[in-house]
Amino acid sequence: MKINTKLAIFLGIFTFFVYVFFQFPGFQGYEDETYNRIVANLETGQFKTLRSGYAQITLETPFVWKGQLWDKILGTQHGKLAQLGALSYNPFITAVEVVVMFLVFSLFTTRRKSFWLSLVYAFGTMAFPYASIGMEPTAVLFVLLAVYFLFRFGKFQNNRDLVLSGLFYFLLFFSKAYYFVTVPAFAWYLLPTAFNLKDFGSVKKCFRRGLYFAVPLILILPIYLLANKYNFGVYFGGQYNLANELTEGERMLFGVYGLLLSFGKSLFIYVPALILAVAFFSRFYQKFRKEAVFVLAYFVLLVLFVAQIHWWSDETWGPRYLLSLSAIGLLPLVVIEKTDFVSKTKNVLITGIITLSILFQLLGVLVRYDVFPYAFYDIYQKTGYNVLASQEYQYIPQFAPYFVNFTYIKNRITGQNTPLRYKIIYTPPMEQVGGAGTKPIKEITYDTGKYRNHAINFWWMNLP
Repeated sequence: MKINTKLAIFLGIFTFFVYVFFQFPGFQGYEDETYNRIVANLETGQFKTLRSGYAQITLETPFVWKGQLWDKILGTQHGKLAQLGALSYNPFITAVEVVVMFLVFSLFTTRRKSFWLSLVYAFGTMAFPYASIGMEPTAVLFVLLAVYFLFRFGKFQNNRDLVLSGLFYFLLFFSKAYYFVTVPAFAWYLLPTAFNLKDFGSVKKCFRRGLYFAVPLILILPIYLLANKYNFGVYFGGQYNLANELTEGERMLFGVYGLLLSFGKSLFIYVPALILAVAFFSRFYQKFRKEAVFVLAYFVLLVLFVAQIHWWSDETWGPRYLLSLSAIGLLPLVVIEKTDFVSKTKNVLITGIITLSILFQLLGVLVRYDVFPYAFYDIYQKTGYNVLASQEYQYIPQFAPYFVNFTYIKNRITGQNTPLRYKIIYTPPMEQVGGAGTKPIKEITYDTGKYRNHAINFWWMNLP
């Protein structure tokens, strides 16, 4: 067995068990409706889907079915093992993502460095909390597989890799189609070196590559359209339409600010390791120019699109729609060398930022993300003021979800019940800049006892 295979298997198994260890006993996000839909499908023999998409419904079904089987064998009530099976789905998919990232890193650097960078992705990015939260991992896996085979093609020039890259990319039809805004990045990568429109051979080569990449659509598109017709009675459209988020969305400038710089949603706050990626991007560009341009184009295209979405990516942990950037954004780190650790300053900065990135993820792992929206919904019920709708939490540090989670973690560990204290400004700062003026400040004290059990309360802590 090759060392690559051994390391990949170890990474997959190790990260899976760590993710499962930190899994909460109940579903988060819309994972509960996905589970209930799968149970209904198994009972009725139908194949219906909901917001999670066809892919997750299909891939998660064996996890639920196996749990139901053990429920029958052991006589477990209320489908507890079936639910546990469903709860292990996102940890499993995220662990596979870690393996794929190991393979991606291995295309550009040593196995040893690829191994450590994969662990940075596993535990130092939003992949860690979203292994429990769910909703996005299935789509991110398709993206990473598409990128892996795309870069394999760039290295080995094997057309089979192009077909596989296109296959996984277009499987996003069955998951999160908004990722198709990144098509230009993939298209650019397919251009031959020194591409010239006046050169027929160059154009022909480009067309052939695009054809190989698009071949899977011959199979995927008809299946997708027929599935829509079966589920929703129409060929185009479905349960969830992202256009609903765009109709009342943000001005792009505010959205870009929010995703990159705001206290509540900045990608660089939720994934500090990406600060290193920015620092080493120039060196990455010098060594791997085509991949560097792809990373930059992918980053810009996705950020500009998500910047227009209402709330930038809702009240979940961090910028949810940018989860794939937690992986792709780390690629510049492959150029970090041993010599970078000779300098004491660089050593401290690199080690410190990676350590901070890992520790920060614990704020999202040790507390259910719904503590944040639930707490502010309670404040809304108490005061009539909707902090989430006002979007103050995106601009003002005290409303940031990680400060809320830190308070719950501290209370849980110390046994205290320190409340959340807020001074609510009734006009968000970005609107004040626009000349809206300020409104009276209202002081709020919120008792954290209500959701105390939503912190550090994992499934194995609730076994009979």
